[in-house]
Amino acid sequence: MRTVYPHILLSAFLFFSGCFGGRVKTYYDHESNFRTYRTFDWLPVPKNKFEYITDQTRLLLHIDTHVKEIVKAELARKGIRRSRENPDFLIAYHTGEHTKLKVQDWGYAYARSSRYWGGRDDIEVTYYRQGTLILDFIDPKTKVLSWRGSITKTVESGQPDEEKIRARIRSAVKKILEKFPPRNR
Repeated sequence: MRTVYPHILLSAFLFFSGCFGGRVKTYYDHESNFRTYRTFDWLPVPKNKFEYITDQTRLLLHIDTHVKEIVKAELARKGIRRSRENPDFLIAYHTGEHTKLKVQDWGYAYARSSRYWGGRDDIEVTYYRQGTLILDFIDPKTKVLSWRGSITKTVESGQPDEEKIRARIRSAVKKILEKFPPRNR
């Protein structure tokens, strides 16, 4: 049996089911010397007491594999390779999905009668989902975050096929890693 974190993977599936444009944010430790970053490994995930695989989690395990493959390929383009022995930094990734509320007040009523009945037709309320992918680079000795890149985007509904999901992951990871290493470091 393989340990699976369905709540994390479900968020990943929902996040990657939408298109990417997205807003990228970064944070970095100004004391870190990113020029010395030539090797990485994945931060080990803590063991979970629930071990099971269902049909739904099989697809989500593919997403985890895609994220790791694509991050590895993008870092290789920057001259950084994976090494399980004494890496310069560790990587953890996180996904999340939130339901958001948008309220738009247009400032006018659509008809006089709506005011007489106590209602206002000029306010529009919309719910939408917003997903986030975060890549954390961690110092392996101190376990302190040295760099974080994230992308946030509105998630479209529907369930695209695996190739579309892979393309969207590639787009998101590429946009995040365009900001690494920081320009002034």
